[in-house]
Amino acid sequence: MLFYSTGPLAAAISNANFPLDVPIAAETIGTMRFTIEDIAPGQTTANILDAVSVGRLQGVVPGPFFSISPNVRFEGGTLINIQQNGGVITSADISNLDMVWDMELVIGADTARIVSSAVLPFSGTVSGLPFGRNDQLVGAPGFVDGLLDIGGGNFHPSPAISVSNRLLTVVPEPASGMVTLFCAAGLCMLRGKRRLENE
Repeated sequence: MLFYSTGPLAAAISNANFPLDVPIAAETIGTMRFTIEDIAPGQTTANILDAVSVGRLQGVVPGPFFSISPNVRFEGGTLINIQQNGGVITSADISNLDMVWDMELVIGADTARIVSSAVLPFSGTVSGLPFGRNDQLVGAPGFVDGLLDIGGGNFHPSPAISVSNRLLTVVPEPASGMVTLFCAAGLCMLRGKRRLENE
């Protein structure tokens, strides 16, 4: 992520002795739950019904200058090219999965709410449900600005930050049914535990 020197948070960030217009690597840690429609034997497509963070994620940022608490959700999303063996899903492609987010950003005694100005599209191939180790979801190239919420459904016209998510790699935790996704390229690194549910 990156704080713009021309943005509405520039003065507060500068007063906190944190650099502006400089890309930084940040992490968020938390839980997300994916709900996917029932998949019958032989079915080759299925909709992702819901994919949201369970509460706000805990942000990890460099230094004590500020803190972030993101709330992430995915919109849309479809499993296509589903392959099964004896009723067990062995692979599927994910398409049209769009990430949107907002975050609480605390700088000293002040709290701001930042909202994504556009979606971050993701796609990828998974080796089953739950997702398998080293499965990857890849974000499209480009950056998405974050806008400062100034209340009443209005946003400051100048973007406050810029965020990029590039690659999410799955690390499952079989004992709990959870998986971890690591996003490790671009300006922002997003790490979170993801729960997959078939309903």
